[in-house]
Amino acid sequence: MHLRYSVAKDEGIRFCRATGDDNEIHSIGDVVPGAMTAAKVILPIEVLFPEIEIVHFSMKFTSIAAYGRSLFTLIRC
Repeated sequence: MHLRYSVAKDEGIRFCRATGDDNEIHSIGDVVPGAMTAAKVILPIEVLFPEIEIVHFSMKFTSIAAYGRSLFTLIRC
């Protein structure tokens, strides 16, 4: 499955506040939190396959995700 999305800076800042991530690179800088990227990847899997339990998940970042830019994710299950 291929996903293409972007994250607005205010959305990233709200995510950081909700998760307790106080790293300024996400609020003052323009770097999307890795945990937010991971959550956006796991969500469609949970929606498409609600009966499964995710026991192990690994993710490889190939570049820095920046607010307002398109992000591309390839998911293999």
